Amino acid sequence: MSDEPINVRKGRRLFLGAAAALPASSVLAAKPTSPNGKSGKLKFDADVIVIGAGFAGVTAARELGVEGHKVILLEASTRLGGRTYSGRFAGLDVEFGGAWVHWLQPHIWAEVHRYDHGVEEEQIANIDRALVMLSNGQVEQLTLEKLEHYDKEAMEKFCAGSREMFPRPYQPMFNPKVQELQNISAADHIAKLGVNDIQRALLNAQMTLYGGGSTKEFSYASFVKLYACTGWDYRNFNDADRRYRIGKGGTLGLLKSMVKHSNAEVRFSSAVKQVRQERDHVVVTTEDGSKVTARAVVVTVPTNTYKRIQFIPELAPAKRKYINQGEMSDGAKVFVQLEKNHGNTFALCDDPNPLTVVQTLVNNDTIGTVLSLTPGRRKLIDINDADELEKQIRRLIPEAKVVGVSGYDWPNDPYAQQAWGAYRVGQMSLAQEMAIPEGRVVVAGASTAGGMHEHIDGAVESGLRAGRQVRELFARSPT
Repeated sequence: MSDEPINVRKGRRLFLGAAAALPASSVLAAKPTSPNGKSGKLKFDADVIVIGAGFAGVTAARELGVEGHKVILLEASTRLGGRTYSGRFAGLDVEFGGAWVHWLQPHIWAEVHRYDHGVEEEQIANIDRALVMLSNGQVEQLTLEKLEHYDKEAMEKFCAGSREMFPRPYQPMFNPKVQELQNISAADHIAKLGVNDIQRALLNAQMTLYGGGSTKEFSYASFVKLYACTGWDYRNFNDADRRYRIGKGGTLGLLKSMVKHSNAEVRFSSAVKQVRQERDHVVVTTEDGSKVTARAVVVTVPTNTYKRIQFIPELAPAKRKYINQGEMSDGAKVFVQLEKNHGNTFALCDDPNPLTVVQTLVNNDTIGTVLSLTPGRRKLIDINDADELEKQIRRLIPEAKVVGVSGYDWPNDPYAQQAWGAYRVGQMSLAQEMAIPEGRVVVAGASTAGGMHEHIDGAVESGLRAGRQVRELFARSPT
């Protein structure tokens, strides 16, 4: 599969938007230097190899690069970003992957501030039509005040006791009771709450979204942890969840600032097939047979792609168990342009309706309406079929006429094989095992974060931790 967003036609010509891929030539690779600032004359190709150029990998590369270590950043695709993807659609800057940030997300906010990117505000704060689709397809139109009342009451029931459950949200296993609570599914928890039909639909839709799959598999505690990370507060959580995007070039712009600062050498189209540890170094072999050596390696690939890589020696049993189970996260991202201005709509659709979240990005008489669609269960709809997308949108906006579509199918990307990080029941503690180094192999990635594992913030947190772990390794075993 190409790493370009899909652009869909259906009988008539559509306005086609494409994401801005970042070719290798547009990143200034660090000039090989020897002697190196930290290690003197290099015995190996680098001090550190970082696998994966998403936010986790770029953060780790920056942390080690600014200290004078020579860093080689290997990326399987032809662009920076991992599961974030900045692009253009209908004349707008859009994000085909991770998007939203907030000052309540401490790690990514520090990067936004460090490189002076600022934020841009979405229309989510000014909704004029709120819709809820029940599981049977019935659509309820609510005032914004009524939606917030129903949602707040339901969410506070779902997350009741969050402060006691996660007194230190960025240390998720601090409370021993979480070891057992992580085994409760979102579906089982919702069934005990005594909510009405609309509230049940709101909760089911949001848990389907965050789980990227069936609520029967999604860990209820993993969502409560995210809620706790925003101050155990409903309004804080919603404000941090989908209101602000990174400014000045979006996620790609921030990543480019971080890579430039890191002075890392970036190698695109370098998918890794083997990581082998020796006594004093690691050997990383790419799929084209190239070998790169370093004193340590940081692996930041998505959980569902670990099976592509052979580790010698094998990773610890807890890590293998997590990798073999895989994460849920069957979500995708689609942007749709409608011919007319249909107002500012926000909709949540209960499973098994495929358009889990529908959010207006822009609406006016010139552009018509641009919608952001997030199917939580990608398998329920063919995002390459514009006719089917229009049919589903018309269940919410009856007069909708689609004139442009562009999206990205994350589960079918061979170097992602999933969208955002999402824990199945019982996986929260296993994910924390992933964060424990094994010799000269350090593992990072949003899912290994203590805090907001479904957000960019979690990826940055894990990259910071990986940088610290490599420094500690080097302190124990100097050249």
